[in-house]
Amino acid sequence: MDVQAPGMVPGLFFGRVNISARRASNLHMNAQTLETTIRTYYYDTSKPAEAEQYARLVARLLKGGRRCFATLSECGAGKGYRYTWVPKRGKTIELETACIFDNQWNTAPIPKVSAQGHRVFDWAEDVFPNRDIKSGHYLKQTDAMKAIRKSTLKCGWCGHHYPGGHTAIWCTACLDGPDLEEKLLPLLVLMPAGASHNDTRPVLSADDLAVLVADYVQAQTVGKHSRAVAHKARQRRDVLAKAKRTIACATMERDGKIWLLDHDVSLDNVIFYDHTQRFSFGWRTPLSADVETALVEALKPLDAPEFPFPYDIQSV
Repeated sequence: MDVQAPGMVPGLFFGRVNISARRASNLHMNAQTLETTIRTYYYDTSKPAEAEQYARLVARLLKGGRRCFATLSECGAGKGYRYTWVPKRGKTIELETACIFDNQWNTAPIPKVSAQGHRVFDWAEDVFPNRDIKSGHYLKQTDAMKAIRKSTLKCGWCGHHYPGGHTAIWCTACLDGPDLEEKLLPLLVLMPAGASHNDTRPVLSADDLAVLVADYVQAQTVGKHSRAVAHKARQRRDVLAKAKRTIACATMERDGKIWLLDHDVSLDNVIFYDHTQRFSFGWRTPLSADVETALVEALKPLDAPEFPFPYDIQSV
């Protein structure tokens, strides 16, 4: 019999986001953590007794407000969700709060299990080809977990977090973003981090929207935020570097071609490539052996310095 958890949310899960060891260490060190318990389950619902046990578990989890996140077992999550490191009685773990999601958490490092921690869900279940197999894990929902999801506010555009007690109405972290269009400004209105994608984002009053638009225009045109200042500094470096290279290439092409003209070498079958900073002879029509010999003699005169720039000869 196929017993299906109601309200399953399909998805793909590839484990915790890969971050550098140093960044992970800083994240673990700086973030507040919350304690909870992870439990796993495995049922073969083709067996009536296990089907009944699974149905009771599903009813209990749904009553607690959880939504089931389903993934294909072949994705690697099939092994992850069973979490073989979790004993049958469950395991106490620490959840990080640097990033708050509506249905999942990052754990702090788990001794002898993972130095970077794991991604765990409020409730997640694998989908096997054999639909009778029900395997997954779930977390004990503590008051602290519920509270921080409610008090932490998050931007709907950039995902920036505002901790509990913050009085901001909209996000200011991404106002200067190059991809932020004015029509998307309503997404900057903050919502609890625990809100789902189906929840309705608050609508600003006309007065508040006018202030937000003014802030947006200011940020997009002047860009005084620290990120904008750093971005402009990078742009300045890029502009100067591009100009320096362009001038260097133009100078090399000019001096090279003037040298060739001064030494009676035709420019009709030579080109300068600025991406390699090399001249190419015979680029239009490959040179015959006799023409190549004459060209080499012209480029390396006996009574004067030779052609002073890198070059290649395309010959037959």
